[in-house]
Amino acid sequence: MKYFLHQLAVALSMLVLWLATPWSVAAGTGNLRKLAEKAGVETLSLKDIPAFQLHTLEGDTLSYPGLEQRLIVLHFWATWCMPCRKEMPELEQLSEKAARLGLSLLIVGVSIDEGDRIQQVQLLVRKLNVRFPIAVAEQSRILEAFWTWGIPVSYLIQPGAGFVGRIRGTAHWLEGPLWELVRHLATRDTSRLNH
Repeated sequence: MKYFLHQLAVALSMLVLWLATPWSVAAGTGNLRKLAEKAGVETLSLKDIPAFQLHTLEGDTLSYPGLEQRLIVLHFWATWCMPCRKEMPELEQLSEKAARLGLSLLIVGVSIDEGDRIQQVQLLVRKLNVRFPIAVAEQSRILEAFWTWGIPVSYLIQPGAGFVGRIRGTAHWLEGPLWELVRHLATRDTSRLNH
C-alpha cells in the first residue's frame, strides 16, 4: 500500500509540473509546435510583442502590455474583404465556445478600413452579431507595430511567452489542429505569471 501511495504521489507531482509548464510553441515544445505547423501557424522571428493601444467601437481601450493574462487572437480584417466577412462569424463562435469552456481567450478584431468606411465597420459588426471587441486600425495606430501582410491575417499571442505565430488568410478555428492549439494555449494556468 505504501508503494502504491508513493507511486500515486510521484504521478500527481509529475502532472502538476506538466500543467505548470508554459506551452511555448515558439520555444519549440514538441507536440504543440507540430500542432501549430499542422494548423498553418507561421512562426515569427520577433520575440517581443510591439506595444499597442486599441480603441474599440464600444469606447474601451485595450493595451499591450496589459492583456498578457490571456491568449490573444489579434485578427486584422476589412469590410470590403469577402473572406474576412465570412470568417468573422466563425471567430464569434470561437469566442462563445471558449467562454462556455472557461478558456482564457481574447479575440480582438482590428479593421483596416479608413475614412468614411469606418461607418461600414459598425454596420457590418451589428449585422454579423459580432460581440468580441472590434477596433479600427486607423484610430489606433497599430499598423505601425504590426505588419499585416494583406488580410485576413491573425496573430496569436501567448501569455508570458510572446508570439505563437501568424495565420495568413482564413482559418478553420472551430475544429482540427487550430482548435486544439487554441484550446491548449488558452487552458494554461496563467496565475503564476503575476509572481
